[in-house]
Amino acid sequence: MAERRKSKIPSRRIQADSCVVTDRGDSYYPHVGEWIEMRPLRSIQEQLDLLRLRELSTADGAEVGVTEARLLAICVALSKQIIIWNWTDDLDRPLGQPHECPEVLMALSNEELTWIIMQAITTETEGERKNA
Repeated sequence: MAERRKSKIPSRRIQADSCVVTDRGDSYYPHVGEWIEMRPLRSIQEQLDLLRLRELSTADGAEVGVTEARLLAICVALSKQIIIWNWTDDLDRPLGQPHECPEVLMALSNEELTWIIMQAITTETEGERKNA
């Protein structure tokens, strides 16, 4: 019988070059060369959180009813999924690490948070999509 070794599902590093922020009609890419490392969703609770993220990203804001409590719940869910990042602020200073610190995510712009939500949705594996 083959020996079994303990192993964990690896996190995924996602390049943030495509994160765009607009200001007065101009597009900016504040996170070029930066990345986010996310772990795959594993628990049933994380699957439910993902469904909330999908709902937010596919419905119009009025229909979903984006409230402060809902936004905080989304940031809490994302803070569990993001392991580490190297993002910087507008002055090129490192941002705090968001792992289990939803307040770090709450300080982002709407466009940055939306970009992260979309990465969380597309980060799930093929098997997780089939099992959802």
